[in-house]
Amino acid sequence: MSPQRRPQAGEDHHFEIHASIVFQLGEDLITDVVQALVELVKNSYDADGTYSKIVVSSNSENEYPDSYFPGAKGHVLIEDDGIGMDEETIRLGWLTISNSAKREMKKARIKTTRGRTPLGDKGLGRLGVQRLGNNVEIFTKPKGEDFEYHVGWSWSDFAGENTLSQVQVKFSKTPSRRRHGTRILISELKEPDYWEGSDAFIRFENNLSKMISPYGGFQEFSIVGSVNGRSLELAELSKKIRRLAQLRYRIEFDSSSGLCIRGRARLDFIRPEKESEEFEELVESDQGRRFFEFLKSRRGADAISLKPGKSGEWFAEYEERRKFESLAGLNLLNGKPASPGPFVSEIDMFNLGRGASGNQSVFNRGADYRDYVKRLSGVRIFRDGFGVRLDKDWMGFAAQWTSGGSWYGLKPENTLGFVAITAEHNSSLVETTDREGFKATPEFENFRKIFSEVLRFAEEAQEFLRRGWNEYKVQNQRTRAKVTPEESPREIQQRLNAELSKAASFREPLEKVRANLETASKRSSEALRSTKRSSIDAKQFERLKSANEFLEHQVKEAQSLLAGLSGFIPEAERLKELDKVLQDELQAIQDQLEQTYETVGLGLTAEALSHEINNISDQLAMRTQEMSKYLVKLKITDAKIFSYMEYVKSSVAALRKQLSHLAPSLRNVRERRQDINFNEFMDEIAEYHHQRWADTGIRINRRGSKEEFVLKINRGKLTQVFDNLILNSEYWIKESMRTGKQQKGEIYIDVKPPFILVSDNGPGIDPSIEQTLFDPFITRKPRGRGRGLGLYIVRQLLDTEECTIELTQKRNGPGHLFQFRIDFTGASDERD
Repeated sequence: MSPQRRPQAGEDHHFEIHASIVFQLGEDLITDVVQALVELVKNSYDADGTYSKIVVSSNSENEYPDSYFPGAKGHVLIEDDGIGMDEETIRLGWLTISNSAKREMKKARIKTTRGRTPLGDKGLGRLGVQRLGNNVEIFTKPKGEDFEYHVGWSWSDFAGENTLSQVQVKFSKTPSRRRHGTRILISELKEPDYWEGSDAFIRFENNLSKMISPYGGFQEFSIVGSVNGRSLELAELSKKIRRLAQLRYRIEFDSSSGLCIRGRARLDFIRPEKESEEFEELVESDQGRRFFEFLKSRRGADAISLKPGKSGEWFAEYEERRKFESLAGLNLLNGKPASPGPFVSEIDMFNLGRGASGNQSVFNRGADYRDYVKRLSGVRIFRDGFGVRLDKDWMGFAAQWTSGGSWYGLKPENTLGFVAITAEHNSSLVETTDREGFKATPEFENFRKIFSEVLRFAEEAQEFLRRGWNEYKVQNQRTRAKVTPEESPREIQQRLNAELSKAASFREPLEKVRANLETASKRSSEALRSTKRSSIDAKQFERLKSANEFLEHQVKEAQSLLAGLSGFIPEAERLKELDKVLQDELQAIQDQLEQTYETVGLGLTAEALSHEINNISDQLAMRTQEMSKYLVKLKITDAKIFSYMEYVKSSVAALRKQLSHLAPSLRNVRERRQDINFNEFMDEIAEYHHQRWADTGIRINRRGSKEEFVLKINRGKLTQVFDNLILNSEYWIKESMRTGKQQKGEIYIDVKPPFILVSDNGPGIDPSIEQTLFDPFITRKPRGRGRGLGLYIVRQLLDTEECTIELTQKRNGPGHLFQFRIDFTGASDERD
């Protein structure tokens, strides 16, 4: 074999790109016909055009004047009145792949004459036109010039053995008086059948409508077109259609001013399907005024800033404002929360039930209305009016929907909306090269977290309104039954028992009344018979006879009624027995609930414990593996050492397996109260958590009275109470430390018998949940990091020990409540 010849200096060795690369790039970048057309329309927008016109003729031959490809069957024409392109722009913009002057404009923050920030920046979208047809021609007249440029090529030339530089491009320059602008002619369509038939037209029109904002948002720009002579009518969400929405949200975000979510609801949203008559009587009879006052008095109304609707069109308005940095779980960039840039969004929710769709007057048929909403359903993102393709459920409707039993939040199939972002202000939201979504940057992840907050607030506000109707209905039922709001179910049951006992006491008086009526009736009849006609006037006798007959009739009616009442008395006595059964059932349910609270609380503590044991086992496994490698490296072959290492590995594996079964295997233990020295108890709690935290910079600081403070309480419950409070503080302190707002964490336990104050130097309680903090499923932690049960369980556990917990009204530096006060009076007394 002869040796390889080394290249000599000066020889021309370099890479070449095969022309077929454009097919691979084009197929990966642009997935379908609609996306390819939208990219060309974006070019018209970037060129400062006032319109973009799309004309598709799938069957006719190309008869365009001066075309390089006359007679080619089927063509697509995209025309605009933009600034056009000169020869240099054509060479760099169309004929140099991946080059983009727009990218440089964006970097330099340069706008067009009409004040537009260019949408394109990758220099690859032009390759997508190959999806449309084999031949491409550009006719363009630049603004301020008297010449028109004509450039064209055939994609089929890229399929041979040529390199890119060898592909023939046709070019001409001719004088022209026509108006400036650009026409792109694509002929010899690749998929002519795609355009054929009524169904194909509707499909294309629908798909294009999803990529062009139906809410407007363009700066002096319109899109028109036709397919085989049939005019395109892109979907528009007019005010008439949007007035059919039951709910509307407007979301405004800016990293400096924060997040503002405003919601509005119509009475129709609250109206139940099966109780419409009762709803009309109690709510709609006065346009909901009394109902609104009831809602305003409910706990939680202030948390959503509930207000009456400003116009008769809306029943109620509500809102929430949050500082950007207060949102939990934000991704950081250079130590600060990564901002996606300012944007606005509007979301409408429609009722697709047959009753609601039949009452609208915008569409001729209810079915048309439902189809229209479903066709445009979803919250879509539009950059300067052009759609960004994302998964329909990018906001996470489905994950929210399955998180609870009764669902009052937004649902994907009947929710329409938009998010308006711009190339100028949201450049950090970077679209993927294939235009099928956004890159997973910290800014985009925070963008999604913002909308998680929107869904969370919508669910809470809508649940408040819908459950408000249920409570309002019950309140009216209680009013009619003369039951006070303070009366508990047990007190109502006791009152019912008393009424039934009172009814039973009427047995003897009723029997006596019935006997007296019979006696009176007999005496009246006997008196009438003993009266002689001759002794009184005939008219008087007739009147007396008539009065006696009436008396006998009334006596019979009364006897019948008394017989019915007498029959009810034994039934009332049986109801008393039934009442005793219900009383026992109520007690059993109460006992079961108390056991449930304890079990759930134990589960939460076990969850934290299993997490920590899992961390320990991970560290142990990792260190054991490192030690094994170290021993091999030192060539130590002692059998006892390696046997011990294998024992540790198998023990870790067994421990992990047992951890996986821990949660479902928990069983409630028998309750046992004992005397607990609180100071000693807190020393144990602090030592445990200090070991967990190690070098995290978080400490527990016990302050206040040092005197002996003894509680008679179940130790397990007490541990669960403080574990939940401490773990909650730990989460928010760590979050605050992660974002650089504080360097260390302090959890304070202030002992003031019989009170214990628990607080920390973290951010405090979010104002929006001050009133509902102890309710179940209330949390400001991101999805998957908290269920909102911890403080609810704490309150229930303390309640079973006749103790209480509440927030004091003391506020920290940012103005947030932050201190819990536990009243252990109920556990301080001696009890059996």
